Amino acid sequence: RYNLTTQQYIILITSSTTVELIEEKIPMMPLNTFHPLPYKQLINIANATNYLPDVVGQIRMFQGSNMKNPRATTEVVIGLLLNRSRMVRLTLMENASALFRDLHRMSVMKYKVVLITSINPRVCKGNNYQRF
Repeated sequence: RYNLTTQQYIILITSSTTVELIEEKIPMMPLNTFHPLPYKQLINIANATNYLPDVVGQIRMFQGSNMKNPRATTEVVIGLLLNRSRMVRLTLMENASALFRDLHRMSVMKYKVVLITSINPRVCKGNNYQRF
């Protein structure tokens, strides 16, 4: 395994990962913990293999087959709103799709914001697709 970014932290979603609402005040995460990039910079590094950026987005779409089965490993497509006007599609496959499907089923938040670390952006047919 190679580190392609300077960031030392990762978020690993496993079968024991839980989603919980935290109501008390918690300390702010240092701004240099993750390195999210604006959409224009994602386009510039698309198809590059030497840098894996972090992305923060609001989940606006979640689709795939067999959605009620949290153990299904079929492809899932998530629509992420990166800013007010820019939507990108994130494709999850195999175990990542099953884990995300299960977490999505358990959560009850009205607005779901996700931080995805180390994505590998690809440009396909003129659209920006992120394959994870």
